[in-house]
Amino acid sequence: MNAKISGIIRLQLSLVGGILIPFCYSFVTSRLPISHENIELLLLPVSWPSYVYYHFYPLDPNRELIIFDGFETGNILSLVLCNVIVYAALTYALLSWRDKSKKAETA
Repeated sequence: MNAKISGIIRLQLSLVGGILIPFCYSFVTSRLPISHENIELLLLPVSWPSYVYYHFYPLDPNRELIIFDGFETGNILSLVLCNVIVYAALTYALLSWRDKSKKAETA
């Protein structure tokens, strides 16, 4: 069996990795018995797009009702899209590196 992954399969696997890595990481960290102060640091690898979003679109201090602070549509879209793009690119780079290292071993 050929150990080299074709480009289209690598792209599909990277998309799956871009979806599963942040989801699994968030699920695992949500199940840990950790205090609220420390959970923010653990969730930083998946919540970083919120900081970027609020840098460009700060919260309006004159809003009357702030119940679900941080659950705006734009913030959720930026969380999902940025995490999928970053982790898919990371997965793609790791799969490419693996293919090149396997190719160097056989040569």
